[in-house]
Amino acid sequence: MIDRQIKLIKLLLNYTDTYISGHDIAKQLNVSNRTIRNDIKTIHTTFLNELILSVQSKGYMLNTCLYTPDEIQSALESVIVKENKLLITIAYRLFMEKHTFTIKELSSTYHLTKSKVIDYVTRIQTWAIKFDIYLSIKKKQGIMIDASTTSISNAVLHINQLTDDDFKVENLILQELPQAHTRKIKQIISKHIDNHQLSTSENKIQQLLVHLILIIKHSQPEEEDWSTDTESLTIAKKCIKDINETLGYQLNNKTSDDYKALFCTEKLVTWIDMVGVVRASVRSQSAS
Repeated sequence: MIDRQIKLIKLLLNYTDTYISGHDIAKQLNVSNRTIRNDIKTIHTTFLNELILSVQSKGYMLNTCLYTPDEIQSALESVIVKENKLLITIAYRLFMEKHTFTIKELSSTYHLTKSKVIDYVTRIQTWAIKFDIYLSIKKKQGIMIDASTTSISNAVLHINQLTDDDFKVENLILQELPQAHTRKIKQIISKHIDNHQLSTSENKIQQLLVHLILIIKHSQPEEEDWSTDTESLTIAKKCIKDINETLGYQLNNKTSDDYKALFCTEKLVTWIDMVGVVRASVRSQSAS
């Protein structure tokens, strides 16, 4: 089901003991009566058969003789959880992978109808605007993204806002590297922070790791001024050097420059400071 059809069922759940006219439903969902009729057919085919009763001159009502409101609500919640997971997965792939996806490609990959994929992309498109990310669907080219690397990274970190579920986007980001590598990188970051006697925590180390992965995945030059001190860059360079030597990575000075903002001498007090340090560290190694 698409988002509009879920809203239709939720609306009818508010009127379990009375009919609601097609006109009122169409008005609340901002669609035509014909669209409502088509949506009901889809709901019966893909969700629960004969869920919605239709009586001429009265309107529509849930078929509580076949399904109790609790059964409908439970089934709907299961669908919503599954749909939200798919929505976040698609958004994550659109932002993280250096590949231009087509509607057909996503439809095939996730076994979805094209209208369902377009529904997902439209929701992502609307949400992404607040991060200065602009998505457009080009018939021959696919789903185009117009945004800076910083905007995309910021959106990825807040991608859980696409749904009401308690979704941890960090888990998706951490899967970009082998578990053995993430463990070793955390040890390296922790060691160099301790060596410089900076106050930190397990949670902040995790945040530093997540940002480093985003920088590695989205590494490309941008004209930004991250004001950080020499110590910050030193810590970042030491981390990048150890990661390269230990895991065989080929991170450059740009990675250190982008990364240094996360190790500011303000003792990692604020999250923004941390983000700034990491970015600065990556750019510096790239330049050399």
